[in-house]
Amino acid sequence: MNVGTAFLIALVSCLIVLCSYIFSGWYNPLVLGTVTGIIVGNPHLGLQIGAACALIDVGFYTYGGAVTPSYSMGAIFGTVVAANGGDYNQGILVGTVVAMLGSWFDIIQGFMAIPLNHMCDKAAENNDIKGVERWHLLGMPLTIMSTNFVPIFLGL
Repeated sequence: MNVGTAFLIALVSCLIVLCSYIFSGWYNPLVLGTVTGIIVGNPHLGLQIGAACALIDVGFYTYGGAVTPSYSMGAIFGTVVAANGGDYNQGILVGTVVAMLGSWFDIIQGFMAIPLNHMCDKAAENNDIKGVERWHLLGMPLTIMSTNFVPIFLGL
């Protein structure tokens, strides 16, 4: 896989994550697997890997604040591996392992938001409404880009 394709996959996945806060339901393994399949030239395989990861993801739903594996990230890596290697089972295996490792990035994203929240609080103490807006609107793209774009781009 070349750098341009890896960059495109990472960028599109980050845009889907950002859009999922506006349009609920976009950030799921089925969507990301299919989009990744389209980018690598095998949408049918992307749909298969995304569907398998979505089925596994349904079994991991937790309530009460536990961090679940990131099967959306797993669908991206699984689709790329299956498209390059030609084996569906390899894609599911890699997708599952990456999903387990991807859950750590959700925790890192939460930790990254803490300094941004303090900067927003400091701006509110100084009655700086523009500063509050700036730190609020900057926080989500900054944390999403660093915990989704960077690992996906470097991993591919």
